[in-house]
Amino acid sequence: LWGTATSAHQVEGDNRLNHWWDFEQQPGAIWYGDKSGLACDWWRDAEQDFDRMQQLHLNSHRLSIEWSRVEPEPGVFDHQALDRYREMLGGLRARGIRPFVGFHHFTHPRWFERMGGWANPASTARFQKYVHTVVAALGDLCTGWLTLNEPLVFLAQGWFRGIWPPQQQDFFGALKVFRHLLYAHAAAYHTVHALQPQAQVGYASAFRLFTPLRADQPLDRFAAKLKRYLFDQLWIWATVDGKIRPP
Repeated sequence: LWGTATSAHQVEGDNRLNHWWDFEQQPGAIWYGDKSGLACDWWRDAEQDFDRMQQLHLNSHRLSIEWSRVEPEPGVFDHQALDRYREMLGGLRARGIRPFVGFHHFTHPRWFERMGGWANPASTARFQKYVHTVVAALGDLCTGWLTLNEPLVFLAQGWFRGIWPPQQQDFFGALKVFRHLLYAHAAAYHTVHALQPQAQVGYASAFRLFTPLRADQPLDRFAAKLKRYLFDQLWIWATVDGKIRPP
């Protein structure tokens, strides 16, 4: 497979019902005061880029579903939004491009954020219901799914550094969110396979290379090892056996 990737909020435009839209309206939230606005206007005109993909002889594309479009209010699903995603997936397939669909690429509905977002223990069940609805509606057009995009980046930026919503610097809160994200991945994984036993399901992981500044210094080696554990190994190990292991 040789392809490209997009995330819904960055390309669709006018995603006004998610928590990131609210965040970017804050002065200074984004460099130079930038806002997503219409973005690439994919919601109306994604097919132009699909044509470009075909001209470049690409055979796959990864896109994400905007949860807040599909479920703008708790338990209320917008079937017109799902129909538009069907058009997108069908358009990709008609051009010989295999779609891969992500359920969560850093954004979620405003109502989900109001209930506490991923810090709320009910977040896993809410996410699972949304995943079930999407797969039931789009499963005949897609067999490759990504549950979460770079969950540790999402966690680090939002709950450790506090520069992404919800702009928290809360170590113990971050551990709670980590657990709920892990449960959400597992719930989505099993939900997809219950509907599509042969589906390919994973998550998008961001890897970084951490090496000691001075290889002969024990503290530098320890710092690099700790970062590898936190950013790379912890999530993978927990995904494999459900256990959060010490470094």
